[in-house]
Amino acid sequence: MTRKVLLFDAGRDGRVAIRSVTHYAALLRRLRRKETLFIELEAGHRASSPLTRQAFLYLTGWILRRHLQGSASTSPDLALAAHLEGALTWIRL
Repeated sequence: MTRKVLLFDAGRDGRVAIRSVTHYAALLRRLRRKETLFIELEAGHRASSPLTRQAFLYLTGWILRRHLQGSASTSPDLALAAHLEGALTWIRL
């Protein structure tokens, strides 16, 4: 794997244990791969909240623009910015 990787994890996911995602992220880090891990502690396996889905889409676009060296995106609205700050744990490795 030579490209940047974006990992999403949900703290209340009943199907995928958070430790398996963080273990995979740690393995990528040991292999010196560029990856970013976003953990939303209150989300489940499905992004059921509209704000959570919006956050995932925003972050996907954000990292894609960084990878492609595209122009900066517009700033998130106040609700999304507060959600990104409060609900997500960002681990940039």
